[in-house]
Amino acid sequence: MRMQPHLNNQTDLSRAIMRRVYWVYLLKHIFSPFGIKVVTATALAGLGSVLVSMPAVIYNALAHRTPVEMFNFFFNALTGTTLVIKLITLALFVCAVLMVWDVVRIVRMMREKKTSPLHSFHKLS
Repeated sequence: MRMQPHLNNQTDLSRAIMRRVYWVYLLKHIFSPFGIKVVTATALAGLGSVLVSMPAVIYNALAHRTPVEMFNFFFNALTGTTLVIKLITLALFVCAVLMVWDVVRIVRMMREKKTSPLHSFHKLS
């Protein structure tokens, strides 16, 4: 068991208590359903950026002028890549759709019940 440092006065006690309150608040928001989706999407985007040269993709994409050429470029790039990149892209797309769906549900709940957005995020679980 971890020993608590000796708390000399009321200020030290208040700081220790608030530090724990902040940690609980942070963990509660990180491990909320929406927070898990955000962390997952961020991790997948980071992994994808390590495996794919994003500046090269953007440079090559900007060479195409029309929307049809742009669509063809991204379609060919996605179909011509490895299975890992395809799975990461699919997982990012699923995370994005689920996050948009959560936001739409929150907006609907706010319109119906006129609650605050922070209260609505906790009701999604």
